[in-house]
Amino acid sequence: QNSVRGYQQNLLGPVDYVVTAVEQVGAADDDQFAVVPGANGRAVPRGGTAMLVGNLEWRRGFRFIAEQLQLAAFVDGGTLWETRSSRFSWRDVRYTPGLGLRVVTPLGPFRVDIGYRPYGPRTGRALYFAPPRDGVAGIYCASPRVDGATGDYADVFSCPATYTPPTSRSMLSRLVFHFGLGQAF
Repeated sequence: QNSVRGYQQNLLGPVDYVVTAVEQVGAADDDQFAVVPGANGRAVPRGGTAMLVGNLEWRRGFRFIAEQLQLAAFVDGGTLWETRSSRFSWRDVRYTPGLGLRVVTPLGPFRVDIGYRPYGPRTGRALYFAPPRDGVAGIYCASPRVDGATGDYADVFSCPATYTPPTSRSMLSRLVFHFGLGQAF
């Protein structure tokens, strides 16, 4: 709510997905899985070691309606990356416009911001937490296999980031609501 308001908290940068709908690939005793087409995954932020964020916000008071009411229009831009595995690129910067409403209170402005995310979900690793078998639970790579893709599907740490969750075409699914006390920055 205080950086790139078109994204939920911690989801601007690299993510992994925890998926629950998988199908087994190969033999029954193999520990290889693939995500069932159309299945959703829960995004888990991986974080990063470097960040670039910029905000531009315009606020306008409306004294003829109420002394304490303000309208805000904003454009936020930013990116987050892991310096060991990738480099900064201007193509990775995400810009999200939005509108907000401010109500001045004695503690500071109470604000409601609605950010619009014009981008689809990030591609990431698909991980499957298997139920315990013989008393041992496991975490397995379930990322889609891509011809020529590198990565050891048996090792979670080298699992390739080839999974993109299904997206909704609805504009409402791209709106992100934030509530806060105090200015955004």
